[in-house]
Amino acid sequence: MTTQREETKPAPQEKAPKKIESMGLSLLVPAMLVLGFFAGWIGSGLISSEMFTWTFWADDQIKQASESFRNFGLVFVGFFTAIFGLGIAIWRNYNLHRSAEATQQQAEIAEKSHKSTVEAARKDHFVKRFKEANELFAKPETRVGAIYEFGELMKLADEHDHYWPCVQVLMVYLRQQLLWTEEKEQENNEWWESYWTWHTDLQTKGGADGPEPNYPFHPAHECQSILTILGERPTEFIQTESKPLNFRSLDLRGADLRNCDFKTTLFDLAHMERASLYNADLQKAGFWKADLRGANLSEARLEGTSLWGANLDGASLRDALAGKASFWQSSLIGADLSGTNFEKSDLREVRFSGTDLRNTNVKKANLEGAEYSGRTRFPDDFDPKNYGMRSDKDRPF
Repeated sequence: MTTQREETKPAPQEKAPKKIESMGLSLLVPAMLVLGFFAGWIGSGLISSEMFTWTFWADDQIKQASESFRNFGLVFVGFFTAIFGLGIAIWRNYNLHRSAEATQQQAEIAEKSHKSTVEAARKDHFVKRFKEANELFAKPETRVGAIYEFGELMKLADEHDHYWPCVQVLMVYLRQQLLWTEEKEQENNEWWESYWTWHTDLQTKGGADGPEPNYPFHPAHECQSILTILGERPTEFIQTESKPLNFRSLDLRGADLRNCDFKTTLFDLAHMERASLYNADLQKAGFWKADLRGANLSEARLEGTSLWGANLDGASLRDALAGKASFWQSSLIGADLSGTNFEKSDLREVRFSGTDLRNTNVKKANLEGAEYSGRTRFPDDFDPKNYGMRSDKDRPF
């Protein structure tokens, strides 16, 4: 067991502050100047070496010595006064400089403290609003208002940790409400059967019995509001998302996604018949085997997008930018491709039966195995055989 004496160690001797060292130097320099000045006078003869002999102090030379001492004293006092005044001025400037630095440091500390206080208050306010929005979201009568409150919080968030929880709350609700089911599959098939019956009569009989069947499928108001808010989320946070939004296997039939930003979003196996994606940003999004029959993708950005096996029959891709996109084994029967840019896209084994390609850019696109019919229209001097395309009559199955 150690004693108190053993535990207590003498504190190391502190070094002299730099301020004291600078004061010593400031006093040493004037002293050296005074000594040098005095020695210079001796060397120059103003103070003669004879002043230090008995002969010099004779009566006839006392008057001369007094005068010399008086002159020397005046000069010495004047010079010392000047040096002292210079030292005082330097010392004062030094103190003023130190005072200014201290004032600046205090101002910086106060500013940091103020910013920290404001930031803490802002975070507390954000958390309070988030909790209130959650409480409102749980009640059906106030859910729509809560949805828009989450949208506002997403815009106000200045960091990913505040933004992402808002997105997660809305996505969980979407998946609960819009997940595709067998019941939806049955009612969907029934409507398309009635539509194709009407369409066939229109094409073969020159007219159909009655108007086009009304399309009854659209997301509920709450779900549509969430889709709009997610499509308008801040761009700076889209780039920080650790994983893309996942709409896989959701029922998005008739959804309004115009002008929305859904880059890199996953729509695999989603049902998006008659959905409007006009001018939407869908770059590098995924639509593997998605159902997009009759959807509006006019002027949409589809660069680098994957639409493997997607059903785009009757869809509109007018003036869409689909460069370097992949449509492998997708179906574009009767689609509107006027002005569509497919440059360098993967169009292998795509079905173009009855599609008009006359105003479509397929430069450097891979059309190997793509299928066309007698009703497919091509640009002038375009030979589909030269691009590896095949007729539907040559279909091996």
